[in-house]
Amino acid sequence: MKKKPMTMRMAALWGFSVVIAAALASGCVPPRQAGQDAAGGAAPAEDPFAAAVAHMAPGTSAVMASPYARDSVVRAGEFYTSGLGMPCRRVTVLAQGVEHRLAICRDNGSWQTFGAIFENSQR
Repeated sequence: MKKKPMTMRMAALWGFSVVIAAALASGCVPPRQAGQDAAGGAAPAEDPFAAAVAHMAPGTSAVMASPYARDSVVRAGEFYTSGLGMPCRRVTVLAQGVEHRLAICRDNGSWQTFGAIFENSQR
């Protein structure tokens, strides 16, 4: 049995790393079973913050209560389809001088708020 050349092993490792990085960057999370939350109970009720942001026009801002503070400046981004096939929207929240990035997604028929995986990374 011949050993694989070093370049083939490095290419395989690089390819595996790219797949993992792409999955993390896309915000992939394991899908929930229909009608259940992570604890196995009923699906959560619609998040009022997420529902309000879902109805904002793209590119607009509003002062409203957010998961970060009562008087936050919330800016609605464009809609997109997540890696799990859910309709989502990027949201930027300025609260107490700190900017937060998150997403709202329609999951099992209700709008929910999801934190950005790489919120503290430089962009």
